[in-house]
Amino acid sequence: SKVTIPLNTIKDSLLENVSDISKVMFNSARLKIWAKNLEWKTDLKKTPYNYLLLVPRDSVVPFFAKNKTPDGITSFIAAYDTSSCAYAFDVTQAMQMEFKGAQKMEGDMVVIPVNRTVADMTYTSYVYTYSQVFTTSATRFLSSESEEESKRPRIDFVYTRRE
Repeated sequence: SKVTIPLNTIKDSLLENVSDISKVMFNSARLKIWAKNLEWKTDLKKTPYNYLLLVPRDSVVPFFAKNKTPDGITSFIAAYDTSSCAYAFDVTQAMQMEFKGAQKMEGDMVVIPVNRTVADMTYTSYVYTYSQVFTTSATRFLSSESEEESKRPRIDFVYTRRE
């Protein structure tokens, strides 16, 4: 699925409340995408994927070929939340860098189902590896044309304005 983050719309929204975007600090920015199980009579997997990866379209092959992990700047991971039937990508750091001029979030991004496995475990942390899921699921993502307005993809952000 293709994802376009509406940076100009976000910038215009911010400018309604602040005069200088460089003084805005993002506390939280989450891109939320809802999933819906289809009522198909099929042998396809009928549950949503456990994890989704969000990356620029031109970074898909290098991401897997170089065994990268999501960095929260150019690539993002989201786990399926069974209570909300949605995925929430934390794009806080990327948004902060975008509006400070340190990075450009350009081009189409894509959502890819992935498996996450523990590659290494230490006393205090885990190291994960990500691999692409090639099975098909009888689940679809709700789009910006969804009949349920409250379940259209959106970015919820909280920010602080410095004086």
